[in-house]
Amino acid sequence: MITILQPGLFSTVQDIGRIGYQKFSVPVSGAVDLDAHRMANLLVGNDEHFATIEMTVQAAEMKFEQDRVIAIFGEGPNLSLNGKHLPKGKPIFLPKDSTVKHAATGSGARTYLAVAGGIDVPVIMDSRSTYTRAAIGGFEGRRLAKGDQIGVGEMTLTQRSILTFLKEKDNVSWFVPTQFFDSNVSNGTIQMIKSEQFNTFTKESQEAVFNRFFTVTSQSDRMGYRLDGVELKQIKAKNEISSAVPFGTIQVPPDGNPILLAADRQTTGGYPVIGYTASVDRHKLAQLKPGDQIHFELVDIGEAQQQFATKEEAMRHVKAGIKLQLKGMN
Repeated sequence: MITILQPGLFSTVQDIGRIGYQKFSVPVSGAVDLDAHRMANLLVGNDEHFATIEMTVQAAEMKFEQDRVIAIFGEGPNLSLNGKHLPKGKPIFLPKDSTVKHAATGSGARTYLAVAGGIDVPVIMDSRSTYTRAAIGGFEGRRLAKGDQIGVGEMTLTQRSILTFLKEKDNVSWFVPTQFFDSNVSNGTIQMIKSEQFNTFTKESQEAVFNRFFTVTSQSDRMGYRLDGVELKQIKAKNEISSAVPFGTIQVPPDGNPILLAADRQTTGGYPVIGYTASVDRHKLAQLKPGDQIHFELVDIGEAQQQFATKEEAMRHVKAGIKLQLKGMN
Protein backbone atom coordinates (compact mmCIF):
# COMPACT_ATOMS: atom_id res chain seq x y z
CA MET A 1 0.00 0.00 0.00
CA ILE A 2 1.17 3.51 -0.84
CA THR A 3 -0.30 6.52 0.98
CA ILE A 4 -0.24 9.87 -0.81
CA LEU A 5 0.78 12.57 1.68
CA GLN A 6 1.03 15.36 -0.91
CA PRO A 7 0.04 14.79 -4.54
CA GLY A 8 2.45 17.13 -6.28
CA LEU A 9 1.31 19.28 -9.19
CA PHE A 10 -0.41 16.62 -11.31
CA SER A 11 0.18 12.95 -10.51
CA THR A 12 -1.79 10.10 -12.05
CA VAL A 13 -1.64 6.34 -12.49
CA GLN A 14 -0.71 5.42 -16.08
CA ASP A 15 0.28 2.42 -18.17
CA ILE A 16 0.89 2.04 -21.93
CA GLY A 17 -2.65 3.18 -22.71
CA ARG A 18 -6.17 2.08 -23.53
CA ILE A 19 -5.46 0.37 -26.85
CA GLY A 20 -8.27 -0.60 -29.22
CA TYR A 21 -11.06 1.66 -27.98
CA GLN A 22 -10.67 4.75 -30.15
CA LYS A 23 -13.42 3.38 -32.42
CA PHE A 24 -15.71 3.92 -29.42
CA SER A 25 -14.39 7.52 -29.01
CA VAL A 26 -12.29 6.55 -25.97
CA PRO A 27 -8.84 8.21 -25.96
CA VAL A 28 -5.72 6.09 -25.61
CA SER A 29 -4.33 8.06 -22.63
CA GLY A 30 -1.43 6.23 -20.96
CA ALA A 31 2.01 7.56 -20.09
CA VAL A 32 2.93 10.67 -22.05
CA ASP A 33 6.58 9.56 -22.01
CA LEU A 34 6.24 5.88 -22.88
CA ASP A 35 10.01 5.37 -22.97
CA ALA A 36 10.49 6.57 -19.38
CA HIS A 37 7.45 4.58 -18.22
CA ARG A 38 8.75 1.39 -19.85
CA MET A 39 12.25 1.86 -18.47
CA ALA A 40 11.05 2.42 -14.90
CA ASN A 41 9.11 -0.85 -15.07
CA LEU A 42 12.02 -2.81 -16.52
CA LEU A 43 14.32 -1.63 -13.74
CA VAL A 44 12.15 -3.30 -11.07
CA GLY A 45 11.48 -6.47 -13.06
CA ASN A 46 7.93 -5.57 -14.12
CA ASP A 47 6.39 -6.10 -17.53
CA GLU A 48 6.44 -2.87 -19.53
CA HIS A 49 2.66 -2.53 -19.47
CA PHE A 50 2.41 -2.45 -15.65
CA ALA A 51 1.02 0.77 -14.19
CA THR A 52 3.33 3.45 -12.81
CA ILE A 53 2.81 6.83 -11.18
CA GLU A 54 3.35 9.71 -13.60
CA MET A 55 4.42 12.94 -11.87
CA THR A 56 4.45 16.30 -13.63
CA VAL A 57 6.89 19.12 -12.71
CA GLN A 58 6.50 18.55 -8.95
CA ALA A 59 6.72 15.07 -7.44
CA ALA A 60 4.26 13.56 -5.01
CA GLU A 61 5.10 12.81 -1.37
CA MET A 62 4.37 9.14 -0.66
CA LYS A 63 4.62 6.73 2.26
CA PHE A 64 5.33 3.07 1.50
CA GLU A 65 3.66 0.75 3.99
CA GLN A 66 5.81 -2.33 3.16
CA ASP A 67 9.37 -3.06 2.04
CA ARG A 68 9.46 -2.40 -1.69
CA VAL A 69 11.74 -2.04 -4.69
CA ILE A 70 11.11 1.05 -6.80
CA ALA A 71 12.69 2.74 -9.79
CA ILE A 72 12.45 6.34 -10.98
CA PHE A 73 12.93 7.39 -14.59
CA GLY A 74 12.35 10.52 -16.65
CA GLU A 75 13.72 14.04 -16.80
CA GLY A 76 11.00 15.59 -14.68
CA PRO A 77 10.95 16.10 -10.89
CA ASN A 78 13.47 14.46 -8.58
CA LEU A 79 12.69 12.65 -5.32
CA SER A 80 14.41 12.21 -1.99
CA LEU A 81 14.37 9.85 1.00
CA ASN A 82 15.37 11.15 4.43
CA GLY A 83 16.81 14.25 2.78
CA LYS A 84 18.97 12.20 0.43
CA HIS A 85 18.53 12.42 -3.32
CA LEU A 86 17.17 9.21 -4.85
CA PRO A 87 19.02 8.20 -8.02
CA LYS A 88 17.16 7.71 -11.27
CA GLY A 89 17.74 4.78 -13.60
CA LYS A 90 18.37 1.97 -11.10
CA PRO A 91 16.38 -0.26 -8.71
CA ILE A 92 16.13 1.14 -5.18
CA PHE A 93 15.16 -0.61 -1.94
CA LEU A 94 12.68 1.25 0.28
CA PRO A 95 12.22 -0.09 3.82
CA LYS A 96 8.77 -0.26 5.39
CA ASP A 97 7.30 3.15 6.37
CA SER A 98 9.66 5.07 4.07
CA THR A 99 8.45 8.50 2.98
CA VAL A 100 9.57 9.65 -0.45
CA LYS A 101 9.38 13.41 -1.05
CA HIS A 102 9.74 15.94 -3.85
CA ALA A 103 13.36 17.05 -4.03
CA ALA A 104 13.68 19.43 -6.96
CA THR A 105 12.34 20.09 -10.42
CA GLY A 106 14.13 18.49 -13.34
CA SER A 107 15.14 19.64 -16.80
CA GLY A 108 11.94 18.10 -18.20
CA ALA A 109 8.31 17.83 -17.18
CA ARG A 110 7.62 14.21 -16.25
CA THR A 111 9.06 11.48 -14.03
CA TYR A 112 7.73 7.94 -13.60
CA LEU A 113 7.84 5.86 -10.44
CA ALA A 114 7.54 2.10 -10.84
CA VAL A 115 7.03 -0.32 -7.94
CA ALA A 116 7.89 -4.01 -8.09
CA GLY A 117 4.53 -5.72 -8.64
CA GLY A 118 3.01 -2.68 -10.31
CA ILE A 119 0.43 -0.14 -9.16
CA ASP A 120 -2.76 -2.08 -8.49
CA VAL A 121 -5.88 -0.18 -9.55
CA PRO A 122 -8.93 -1.55 -11.40
CA VAL A 123 -8.55 -2.48 -15.05
CA ILE A 124 -11.00 -0.46 -17.17
CA MET A 125 -11.18 -1.36 -20.86
CA ASP A 126 -7.94 -3.35 -20.68
CA SER A 127 -5.96 -0.55 -19.04
CA ARG A 128 -5.19 1.01 -15.68
CA SER A 129 -4.49 4.43 -17.24
CA THR A 130 -6.22 7.55 -15.95
CA TYR A 131 -8.30 9.68 -18.29
CA THR A 132 -9.38 12.52 -16.02
CA ARG A 133 -11.74 14.27 -18.44
CA ALA A 134 -14.12 11.30 -18.37
CA ALA A 135 -13.13 10.03 -14.89
CA ILE A 136 -12.01 6.71 -16.38
CA GLY A 137 -9.38 4.37 -14.95
CA GLY A 138 -6.47 5.00 -12.63
CA PHE A 139 -7.36 5.84 -9.03
CA GLU A 140 -11.07 6.73 -9.10
CA GLY A 141 -10.62 8.28 -12.54
CA ARG A 142 -8.78 11.34 -11.25
CA ARG A 143 -5.42 12.79 -10.35
CA LEU A 144 -4.00 11.62 -7.04
CA ALA A 145 -4.96 13.55 -3.90
CA LYS A 146 -3.80 13.81 -0.30
CA GLY A 147 -4.88 10.77 1.69
CA ASP A 148 -5.28 8.37 -1.25
CA GLN A 149 -4.18 4.82 -0.50
CA ILE A 150 -3.02 2.95 -3.57
CA GLY A 151 -2.63 -0.79 -3.81
CA VAL A 152 0.52 -2.49 -5.08
CA GLY A 153 0.59 -5.84 -6.88
CA GLU A 154 2.25 -9.00 -5.60
CA MET A 155 5.94 -9.38 -6.27
CA THR A 156 7.25 -12.38 -8.17
CA LEU A 157 9.79 -14.74 -6.59
CA THR A 158 12.48 -13.04 -8.68
CA GLN A 159 11.45 -9.60 -7.41
CA ARG A 160 11.51 -10.86 -3.81
CA SER A 161 15.07 -12.04 -4.41
CA ILE A 162 15.98 -8.62 -5.82
CA LEU A 163 14.43 -6.97 -2.75
CA THR A 164 16.50 -9.19 -0.43
CA PHE A 165 19.67 -8.48 -2.40
CA LEU A 166 19.15 -4.71 -2.31
CA LYS A 167 18.20 -4.80 1.37
CA GLU A 168 21.56 -6.37 2.15
CA LYS A 169 23.72 -4.52 -0.39
CA ASP A 170 21.85 -1.18 -0.18
CA ASN A 171 22.91 -0.15 -3.68
CA VAL A 172 23.96 -1.30 -7.15
CA SER A 173 26.79 0.19 -9.18
CA TRP A 174 25.04 0.14 -12.56
CA PHE A 175 22.34 2.46 -13.87
CA VAL A 176 20.61 3.57 -17.07
CA PRO A 177 21.08 7.32 -17.72
CA THR A 178 17.86 9.29 -18.09
CA GLN A 179 19.39 10.88 -21.20
CA PHE A 180 19.50 7.46 -22.87
CA PHE A 181 16.71 8.50 -25.25
CA ASP A 182 18.11 12.00 -25.78
CA SER A 183 14.89 13.47 -24.44
CA ASN A 184 16.51 16.73 -23.36
CA VAL A 185 14.82 19.38 -25.48
CA SER A 186 17.36 22.13 -24.85
CA ASN A 187 18.17 22.23 -28.57
CA GLY A 188 14.46 22.59 -29.26
CA THR A 189 14.42 20.31 -32.31
CA ILE A 190 11.34 18.19 -33.03
CA GLN A 191 11.16 16.23 -36.28
CA MET A 192 8.01 16.71 -38.36
CA ILE A 193 6.48 14.75 -41.21
CA LYS A 194 4.40 16.76 -43.67
CA SER A 195 0.67 16.03 -43.61
CA GLU A 196 -1.59 15.42 -46.58
CA GLN A 197 -2.91 18.97 -45.97
CA PHE A 198 0.51 20.63 -45.87
CA ASN A 199 0.13 22.18 -49.33
CA THR A 200 -3.17 23.83 -48.34
CA PHE A 201 -1.14 26.24 -46.17
CA THR A 202 0.36 29.41 -47.57
CA LYS A 203 3.96 29.38 -48.75
CA GLU A 204 4.85 31.74 -45.90
CA SER A 205 3.35 29.32 -43.36
CA GLN A 206 5.10 26.31 -44.94
CA GLU A 207 8.43 28.09 -44.57
CA ALA A 208 7.71 29.52 -41.12
CA VAL A 209 6.80 26.18 -39.53
CA PHE A 210 10.39 25.03 -40.15
CA ASN A 211 12.23 28.33 -39.72
CA ARG A 212 10.62 29.89 -36.66
CA PHE A 213 10.61 28.95 -32.97
CA PHE A 214 7.39 28.19 -31.13
CA THR A 215 6.89 28.60 -27.37
CA VAL A 216 4.94 26.12 -25.26
CA THR A 217 2.23 28.09 -23.44
CA SER A 218 0.71 27.53 -20.00
CA GLN A 219 -2.45 26.31 -21.76
CA SER A 220 -0.86 22.89 -22.16
CA ASP A 221 -1.67 19.57 -20.53
CA ARG A 222 -1.85 15.84 -21.19
CA MET A 223 -4.32 16.46 -24.03
CA GLY A 224 -2.01 18.73 -25.98
CA TYR A 225 0.49 21.57 -26.10
CA ARG A 226 -0.64 24.98 -27.30
CA LEU A 227 2.17 26.76 -29.10
CA ASP A 228 2.72 30.49 -29.51
CA GLY A 229 4.68 31.88 -32.43
CA VAL A 230 4.07 32.83 -36.00
CA GLU A 231 0.46 32.32 -37.08
CA LEU A 232 0.02 29.56 -39.64
CA LYS A 233 -2.63 30.13 -42.31
CA GLN A 234 -4.25 28.13 -45.06
CA ILE A 235 -4.47 29.50 -48.60
CA LYS A 236 -8.24 29.26 -48.30
CA ALA A 237 -9.76 28.56 -44.90
CA LYS A 238 -12.22 25.69 -45.02
CA ASN A 239 -13.87 23.13 -42.80
CA GLU A 240 -12.04 19.81 -42.82
CA ILE A 241 -13.66 16.39 -42.54
CA SER A 242 -12.88 14.95 -39.10
CA SER A 243 -10.17 12.31 -39.21
CA ALA A 244 -8.08 10.26 -36.78
CA VAL A 245 -5.41 12.15 -34.84
CA PRO A 246 -2.38 10.17 -33.61
CA PHE A 247 -0.04 11.32 -30.85
CA GLY A 248 1.99 14.26 -32.12
CA THR A 249 -0.55 15.56 -34.64
CA ILE A 250 0.03 19.28 -35.26
CA GLN A 251 -3.39 20.88 -35.62
CA VAL A 252 -3.90 24.51 -36.63
CA PRO A 253 -7.08 26.09 -35.20
CA PRO A 254 -8.56 29.34 -36.61
CA ASP A 255 -6.23 31.57 -34.54
CA GLY A 256 -3.24 30.13 -36.42
CA ASN A 257 -1.36 28.97 -33.31
CA PRO A 258 -0.64 25.24 -33.61
CA ILE A 259 -1.60 22.58 -31.07
CA LEU A 260 0.56 19.48 -30.53
CA LEU A 261 -1.76 16.64 -29.53
CA ALA A 262 -0.61 14.32 -26.75
CA ALA A 263 -1.76 11.25 -24.77
CA ASP A 264 -5.26 12.42 -23.75
CA ARG A 265 -6.07 13.79 -27.21
CA GLN A 266 -9.51 13.32 -28.72
CA THR A 267 -9.90 10.40 -31.13
CA THR A 268 -10.72 12.54 -34.19
CA GLY A 269 -10.35 16.19 -35.10
CA GLY A 270 -11.53 18.60 -37.77
CA TYR A 271 -8.90 21.35 -37.55
CA PRO A 272 -6.47 21.39 -40.50
CA VAL A 273 -3.26 19.45 -39.85
CA ILE A 274 0.07 20.78 -41.08
CA GLY A 275 2.15 17.81 -39.96
CA TYR A 276 2.89 15.00 -37.54
CA THR A 277 5.81 14.78 -35.15
CA ALA A 278 7.94 11.69 -35.65
CA SER A 279 7.18 8.91 -33.14
CA VAL A 280 10.88 8.68 -32.29
CA ASP A 281 10.57 12.16 -30.73
CA ARG A 282 7.53 11.39 -28.58
CA HIS A 283 9.68 11.42 -25.45
CA LYS A 284 10.85 14.94 -26.30
CA LEU A 285 7.27 16.16 -26.47
CA ALA A 286 6.50 14.46 -23.17
CA GLN A 287 9.19 16.43 -21.37
CA LEU A 288 8.16 19.88 -22.63
CA LYS A 289 7.24 22.52 -20.03
CA PRO A 290 5.50 25.90 -20.42
CA GLY A 291 8.05 28.39 -21.64
CA ASP A 292 10.14 25.86 -23.56
CA GLN A 293 10.91 26.77 -27.16
CA ILE A 294 10.90 24.29 -30.02
CA HIS A 295 11.36 24.34 -33.75
CA PHE A 296 10.37 21.74 -36.29
CA GLU A 297 12.77 19.95 -38.62
CA LEU A 298 11.52 18.21 -41.75
CA VAL A 299 11.89 14.43 -41.92
CA ASP A 300 10.37 12.02 -44.41
CA ILE A 301 8.32 9.09 -43.19
CA GLY A 302 10.88 6.48 -44.27
CA GLU A 303 13.67 8.11 -42.28
CA ALA A 304 11.37 8.57 -39.28
CA GLN A 305 10.45 4.89 -39.35
CA GLN A 306 14.11 3.88 -39.54
CA GLN A 307 14.98 6.09 -36.57
CA PHE A 308 12.14 4.57 -34.56
CA ALA A 309 13.29 1.04 -35.42
CA THR A 310 16.85 1.92 -34.37
CA LYS A 311 15.62 3.30 -31.05
CA GLU A 312 13.53 0.19 -30.38
CA GLU A 313 16.55 -1.99 -31.13
CA ALA A 314 18.53 0.01 -28.57
CA MET A 315 15.68 -0.49 -26.09
CA ARG A 316 15.83 -4.25 -26.66
CA HIS A 317 19.54 -4.27 -25.88
CA VAL A 318 19.04 -2.25 -22.70
CA LYS A 319 16.15 -4.51 -21.70
CA ALA A 320 18.36 -7.57 -22.11
CA GLY A 321 21.12 -5.90 -20.10
CA ILE A 322 18.76 -5.02 -17.24
CA LYS A 323 17.46 -8.59 -17.15
CA LEU A 324 21.00 -9.89 -16.82
CA GLN A 325 21.75 -7.47 -13.99
CA LEU A 326 18.55 -8.38 -12.13
CA LYS A 327 19.22 -12.09 -12.69
CA GLY A 328 22.55 -11.63 -10.93
CA MET A 329 20.64 -10.53 -7.79
CA ASN A 330 18.77 -13.84 -7.49
